[in-house]
Amino acid sequence: MSCGACPRLGAAQPSPSVLLQIDRGYSASWSGLELSVRLEMSQWTVRVRTAESKPILYTAYRCNLNAAQQSAADFAILHLWGPDSRLNARQLSSQLDWKRSR
Repeated sequence: MSCGACPRLGAAQPSPSVLLQIDRGYSASWSGLELSVRLEMSQWTVRVRTAESKPILYTAYRCNLNAAQQSAADFAILHLWGPDSRLNARQLSSQLDWKRSR
């Protein structure tokens, strides 16, 4: 019960929320393929496409950037050279020129 002597406080006005989207992604080209990794909802989405017509050949989800880049490189190697290739996904992913994408 109010005595009337104290000023009444109105309900607190909600402050406007600001939604910031942190967009992190990287892409690289190798032997006619486009490899991309993008942070989406706390996991990295991996996509590999052909450079000409852009159909997605491979999609995967990984827990960190390094694993995502290696997954993209591993698929690219298997797609182009098969399982008998001596090329290592870890080496390829570290040698690719990953550019920050928007």
